[in-house]
Amino acid sequence: MPRPVFVILAHGVSEDKTTNLVSLFTIVEVVRHPVAAEEKPTDPSSDKTTFRLSLFSELTALAVWMREDGDEQTVFEHQFAVYVPGETDEKLTVPPQPFQFEAEKSLRRFRLNIQGLLPVGKESGIMELESRVRKAESSDEWLRQRYPIVSQILIGKDADAHLDRIVIEPRQTGDM
Repeated sequence: MPRPVFVILAHGVSEDKTTNLVSLFTIVEVVRHPVAAEEKPTDPSSDKTTFRLSLFSELTALAVWMREDGDEQTVFEHQFAVYVPGETDEKLTVPPQPFQFEAEKSLRRFRLNIQGLLPVGKESGIMELESRVRKAESSDEWLRQRYPIVSQILIGKDADAHLDRIVIEPRQTGDM
């Protein structure tokens, strides 16, 4: 079975057509979702509460999986999913995509362009981007890798400075 290498979310991705190398720009680690002061806060304990959606210009999810011995002739399927704070089920899934590893290549790259609305949950917490793989057309358990993103819902005064946009903050480099 393939081995997970990484999954990440970024604002910009560039792929060199000659070398096939990828560069990521503005890696998303913290997302802040402003809510107007007049808007009634969502009650996380209510059964009637629905998750929030935020509008993004464009984000790109990138996942890489590594082939292991014996994987060359096997057909697998890959799927992206997004989990939001306060929910146990995924709120966004992409239909499974069948794939095989190419001969002489040990890595397989998956890319998902996210435009428009992204589910962010009904409360602040950790949002997770998941990349998962299993043998095609099987009921086997998925192999999973997840990328955590801090998701903050800003209400009232905290949101006033950010009402015109969703704020995505790259983290400073250094100790983490």
